[in-house]
Amino acid sequence: MLPDARTLRKLQRHNYKQNKLKFQFYENSLFNTYYCFTVPAPPLNVVAPDDEITATSIYVSWEEPQPVYGNILSHSLEYASSVQNGTLVNISGLTVNVTGLMEAVLYTITVYAHTDKGRGNGTVTMATTAEHCECMLITLCCL
Repeated sequence: MLPDARTLRKLQRHNYKQNKLKFQFYENSLFNTYYCFTVPAPPLNVVAPDDEITATSIYVSWEEPQPVYGNILSHSLEYASSVQNGTLVNISGLTVNVTGLMEAVLYTITVYAHTDKGRGNGTVTMATTAEHCECMLITLCCL
């Protein structure tokens, strides 16, 4: 629950009087006033390119959320299917290769951004691992 306008004004006056950056307020709009209480927005453009998918792994990339609402500390990724679930935490970059997956399975992948205020909402994408094919070359010879 967000604080009411009167409480926010008191916090702003207190912040101004104390000359500290304990809370980061902006007076230009009511939306920005809630900055110090807000988790990050969902990551943008979460994709799993088809050419980066194998029978047992899916490469996932994304962009930082906008607006960020603070400093991004890390990202996390959850994957789920009808046969397998998992979570990867403390991802420091904007890409990850999810390994140890089952072949020919549809996975729902959700990426989250984390700040000191907590985990934001996630962005979802879906990808299906490839089928493993052991091809054999058979040569028929006629005598």
